[in-house]
Amino acid sequence: MEKRIAIFLGLAFALIVAGIAVGIFRSPPNQDMQGAYFEIVKEDDRTQLNPSTEYLLTDSGILLSKLRYNGATQEVRIFKVGEIEAKKALAYVKGNAASQFSECTGCLKYHLFYSDSKGTIAYQSPDDAATDFVRSLPKYADLLSQNASEEETFFISLVYSKKGLIRDYHLFDDGTVVYEEFGTNPAMLMRASIYIIGEGRAKAAIAENFFSSHGENACLREEFDYGYVEAASGSNYDFVFTCGNGESPAERTFDALLKLVNEKK
Repeated sequence: MEKRIAIFLGLAFALIVAGIAVGIFRSPPNQDMQGAYFEIVKEDDRTQLNPSTEYLLTDSGILLSKLRYNGATQEVRIFKVGEIEAKKALAYVKGNAASQFSECTGCLKYHLFYSDSKGTIAYQSPDDAATDFVRSLPKYADLLSQNASEEETFFISLVYSKKGLIRDYHLFDDGTVVYEEFGTNPAMLMRASIYIIGEGRAKAAIAENFFSSHGENACLREEFDYGYVEAASGSNYDFVFTCGNGESPAERTFDALLKLVNEKK
């Protein structure tokens, strides 16, 4: 996938400009996609608490639920949905979603991403312009969680920006990785993929004492704009800004995860 980035960026930039102008953005097919997923985020910027809820569902039945206030995650839960139900849910989203982009500030808004081997859908809209379908998705995902089995919490988000290209990896304990690639606007999903790195390997990449490494670290890689690791394991949770390339627990964790996710790329 890395080999195609240089060629793809020129086309992506033109598509993004056109997408903003007409309110529509759609990616080319994801030929290396090994599955499908959707992600829905409901974000309310109208209050100081800035609450947001996020759900991400894969076709293998992994359902991630996150609750945030003021940009800080308050709750991470992992559920297992039956694969038949997961595929039905994804088909429902694909059949009703369409790419659209509408920006707003200080508002209630929705972000919806869907991706499979046929391509990617990216949707952002304020509440007053959102479709009833999109407004209903957070509740729909919550109902899926209520009818699913809750798993032991384990989740990692590895994110970094390099030359304006944002890479976001969601890592789960069964070895599933959901990869999202954004341009300078994080609402514009340009590319996505799902792949497997092996059960337990993400958990093994967390350095000892990572969960006590609170605070922000400097970005020691000159070629990176910024980076961070967010991890939840059982009752432990931490969010640390770092680009790795050092000896602290957060830096060693970032480096180990970066090496791990790039093995399959």
